[in-house]
Amino acid sequence: MGKRDILHLLEIDHRVIEEYLNTAVNGKTRVLQEQALVDLHEEIEAHSAAEEAVVYPKLEERSKLRRMLITARKEHREQQELLEELEMRQPGDEGWDQILDELRIAIEHHFGDEECRLYPCARQLLGGKELFAMGRKYTLEKLGDIHSTLD
Repeated sequence: MGKRDILHLLEIDHRVIEEYLNTAVNGKTRVLQEQALVDLHEEIEAHSAAEEAVVYPKLEERSKLRRMLITARKEHREQQELLEELEMRQPGDEGWDQILDELRIAIEHHFGDEECRLYPCARQLLGGKELFAMGRKYTLEKLGDIHSTLD
């Protein structure tokens, strides 16, 4: 599909989040790790909110995906909780590495489920025009969420 296909946009977001996570884990300085964590939190928050507002409701109309979407929302909440725990610590503090590793595992699992199971089902169920329209709506929703976190 095209560049604004919702599933393509979501996968791009996943790669950006993985880059922030990689820098949070492997950043050469504490400052780089802390900034990566801030960026990671903002990106996950905007991505999750837009995904839940635009994508999940459309897919919930298909009963066979409901259980997968319930799990996906739960995983979003778990990621948010881990990010909040990390924000209360500094790189190198006790527990930092363990929480960051839990977050990495949670994100990798979540993205794997979405990209290997949910997105292929979505592509089969929704037409190209609908995926494109959802991509536009998702972009606007995500931008609105990012702007609200900057205020």
